[in-house]
Amino acid sequence: MNSPQIVVDTNVLVSALLSRRGASYRLLTLAGSGLFELNLSISLFAENEAVAKRMLDQTQLTERDLDDILDYLCAMANRRRYFSCGVLLSRTPGTTWCWNRL
Repeated sequence: MNSPQIVVDTNVLVSALLSRRGASYRLLTLAGSGLFELNLSISLFAENEAVAKRMLDQTQLTERDLDDILDYLCAMANRRRYFSCGVLLSRTPGTTWCWNRL
């Protein structure tokens, strides 16, 4: 059976770093468990790293801890050259959704 393919967006990473109580934290603790496969592009990783380092003082982590977490997630993830989060629908007129490309 094929494992579900997921993308951990920056807001999920930030939520997991801020609290151990939510689904975001639980999801990241399951990385590498075989229940799903993480997918990551260079641009998404760069965004995750930049945002997480900016809010590091709001966590109980050291910079080394954060680097270890990011390294682990990167090691577990399938690296994708091109990334699309799919078609997102919005009811807000004029909303533009961004596609990350390398």
